[in-house]
Amino acid sequence: MSEYPKELSELRKEVVEARNQSIKTDNQIKNLALDIKGFEQRFDLLDKKAKYSSVGVYLIIAATVAVAGYLISSVSIQTAKEASAKALEDATRLQQELSTKETLLKTDRAALKKTIDDRDAIARDAVAFVEALAKRDVEAAEATVLNVDFEQLSALEVALLEGQVTEFREDRANEHYRVARDLLARSRKTDAIKSFERALTMSKTFRSADSARYLLGTTLREKGEYDRAIAVFREIEQYEENADVLEEVKFWLAYSLVRAAQKDQGVAMLTTISEAGGRYSTSARRELSQLEGTEGSTTSN
Repeated sequence: MSEYPKELSELRKEVVEARNQSIKTDNQIKNLALDIKGFEQRFDLLDKKAKYSSVGVYLIIAATVAVAGYLISSVSIQTAKEASAKALEDATRLQQELSTKETLLKTDRAALKKTIDDRDAIARDAVAFVEALAKRDVEAAEATVLNVDFEQLSALEVALLEGQVTEFREDRANEHYRVARDLLARSRKTDAIKSFERALTMSKTFRSADSARYLLGTTLREKGEYDRAIAVFREIEQYEENADVLEEVKFWLAYSLVRAAQKDQGVAMLTTISEAGGRYSTSARRELSQLEGTEGSTTSN
């Protein structure tokens, strides 16, 4: 009997310990459940943050891709525009160069055609001259001989024609000069001028060319055709070698310049002549005095 209470006491003690252990375990389980629940909440929060972060990353990536695409597109478009502008510029330049070359080619062709046509015309005139000369048709020969340009003919043609052409032109120049002198002696100045001009057209260097120029210039001056006289006097200065003739021609040139609306140049020449003290210095001073008197009369009026 005495052993049972002891066993009961031990059993009771074990039951209490078991109960306490059960309560402790239950508390631990509850605490663990709370911890697990806390972990779940934190995991959910982290999951949401991760989702938000992922969305943000995706948005950033998308924005970056979009910006990069825009920049690349902009650069590509600008590059394309620059390339297109350069291509257009090159095309325009090439078109202009082509147009210029076409114009030059047309000009060269036209010039070549004109040269060929002119040479053919000169060759025809040369043949016509020889034929007219053979027929003793002086007028026809004279009409064509002026068109015979030796620079446009071949060496053979020049060798065959030069002697005939030169001799004919010299003869015709002398004949026109003779006729002009005869007309001048009969006071037919207009006709004489035409003959003098015809003689000098035939030849600038025939035997009486200097005399023809002198008489032509002075006759034109006498008729008051000062512009034409000036041209002849200037030509005389190119060909004349006689100092006395040149001195006279210089005075008449100044005289004509004053009356041909080239007064300043004429007065300057007259002043030079008057100061030089030559044969025409007195005449030059007289002309200058008359001009001053005319100017003074005009001013007073």
